[in-house]
Amino acid sequence: MTNQPFRPFISISVILSFGLLLNGTPPGQARPARNGSEHPQASMAFEPPPGQGMPSRTAAGGSRGTCPNAEQLGENLTALVPNLIRSEEIGPDLRGYTVEPKPVFYFYLPAAAGVEATFSLKDEDGSDVYQMSVPVPNQPGIVGVKLPEDAPALEMGKTYRWSFGMVCQSADAENVPEVVFVSGDIRRIEPDGTLAAQLTGANPVERAALYARHGIWFESLATLAALRQARPEDATLASRWEELLNSVGLDAIATQPFAE
Repeated sequence: MTNQPFRPFISISVILSFGLLLNGTPPGQARPARNGSEHPQASMAFEPPPGQGMPSRTAAGGSRGTCPNAEQLGENLTALVPNLIRSEEIGPDLRGYTVEPKPVFYFYLPAAAGVEATFSLKDEDGSDVYQMSVPVPNQPGIVGVKLPEDAPALEMGKTYRWSFGMVCQSADAENVPEVVFVSGDIRRIEPDGTLAAQLTGANPVERAALYARHGIWFESLATLAALRQARPEDATLASRWEELLNSVGLDAIATQPFAE
């Protein structure tokens, strides 16, 4: 797999319209499950692709601003995406790889009454690709934003800019809406032959660990998220989920629930 660098974007667009988803094992090889267990003891820590930097341990994925009417029952709006830092960069850079044409994006949303949310996607030229409204839950929690059937598929080898914004009730006398947003990059790549072979026959937990080990964030997260939502009482899955999020500095979000 050839990991090409992300092409930088000069500016971040905020959509204001209302509109909304091992230990001791050779590199790249999953450790087999013991006694048919669904939860092999493979490391779930995310390993960034070469040249993409290391995850920040502070404020990863945090939003710009806070909703003045949000109930402070948890963290502020947060993207569940690594904040990868390279020595030549200044400030946060949320980015990750996907192998899916229509991946799932995950965000932690605070509880905020009367708030609209919008997800948008732009191409490398800054042109709009898709935008959708996202329901805001009554309680704080993690929500998944999946590109629907009518959305264009991400093209192989191209980088896209995503943005998630919450349009909040104003705190000033003029009642001007305030926008809280978070944004970053996603690039679709093709898994190399080694990873593709390892994924064949692997159970979902093994697949999540393989994706994490190969630096493919979005599928590692989405695979575990689907398992956590299907079996919320599974303590082992909860531990795997926390290990993955903690490895990229999302400790504060790792124990938060999924929204209804």
